[in-house]
Amino acid sequence: MRILILSNFYPPADRGGWEQWAHEVAVAFSDRGHEIEVITSRYKRDEILQHEANIYRELYLDNDLNYYRPRSFFFELYKHDKSNAEVLARRINHFKPDLVFIWGMWQLNYQLAVLAEQLMLDKVAYYFCGYWPIDQDPHTAFWTAREANYLSEMLKKPARAIIPNLIRHQRSTAPEFRHVACVSQAVLDNLCDGGLVLPGARIIYGGIEIDNFPPRLKDNESGVKTLPVKMIYAGNFSAAKGVDTAIEAITILAQHYRPGEFYLSLVGKGHPDFESWIDEYVEKNSLGPYLKRLGWLKREDLLPMLADHDILLFPSRWQEPLARMMMEGLASGLALISTTTGGSKEILIDGENCLTFEAGDSRGLAIQVTRLLDDPELLTSLGLAGQEMARTKLTFQRMVNELELFCIDSVTGG
Repeated sequence: MRILILSNFYPPADRGGWEQWAHEVAVAFSDRGHEIEVITSRYKRDEILQHEANIYRELYLDNDLNYYRPRSFFFELYKHDKSNAEVLARRINHFKPDLVFIWGMWQLNYQLAVLAEQLMLDKVAYYFCGYWPIDQDPHTAFWTAREANYLSEMLKKPARAIIPNLIRHQRSTAPEFRHVACVSQAVLDNLCDGGLVLPGARIIYGGIEIDNFPPRLKDNESGVKTLPVKMIYAGNFSAAKGVDTAIEAITILAQHYRPGEFYLSLVGKGHPDFESWIDEYVEKNSLGPYLKRLGWLKREDLLPMLADHDILLFPSRWQEPLARMMMEGLASGLALISTTTGGSKEILIDGENCLTFEAGDSRGLAIQVTRLLDDPELLTSLGLAGQEMARTKLTFQRMVNELELFCIDSVTGG
């Protein structure tokens, strides 16, 4: 089968686990004899030095990812949308795929999906690990937002009455979404609550290559505490992901434990403004001895880092579709302390394969960390139980099998 994958980001120019899955599934499909091409955005394409076969980094994103640029809206949006449509039509005409498989569309004009449905006579499949069909586009979000500065608000006010209506008119046609799979029941429920009608949607949980995660040694069964206890947060630095909750919990813990008893490794990056907040907060609260800033790590560097830690903190406020990082922490044998927003609650059982707390509750997180700091046997048992669950239920092989069948059914009408 010839499959054209459409994704907003694609490794090595990715922003997280969802796009990494896109690449791994593409490779797995290719290994099974399918012909694969990928269309993705121009994001960081100048940093990619190696030759890439059958990957076309030609799409323009809607706007800058960190700071909205009004000038781009007025002078570039129309020609970028036109170019994107031409790129998609050209690849479909040249490659002649049996299926267009839409992986991610955040920061892309979803009229591309409409065009794909028109050109492919509905041989278009969607795999949702997010909410882009019901999320507000960046242009409407910017132009409808109020400005704190009086002069900025007065300059923006006339445009507010015009631009959102213009965007709605230009993007008035919605995709039909005839062939849909979601990475969790929570994603499907949220999309339907947002107004989509998806009667035939499937649930296909993500999965990971278990062979990349060796069984965890039962090093704490004796009940002896090994210091320091090493915690890790890995992902985007944002309020939605709850990294501020984790840092605030460390502030609470630092009042009761000495440096050398524990520390938190922070892996990732975020909006420059949020990064500045972290720096200022850490300095103000003298958290240096308790925190290690490791920056953004490539996946091949992150996996050994996980294996060298004891606890994974997953404090997300967002309605998580189903986080790959959470799965990898479980597979690594780390004791997981997590919120249960979105799809997380579909695989987590408090006290069995994790400890849980309410989103945004830094004190609740600190209490759960304290339980593990004071009870090495509980730390070990949670890690082993989580790893066993990941090894039996969250395999990449299962994910690929189910996605391959989904794609075949999307073409044949099965």
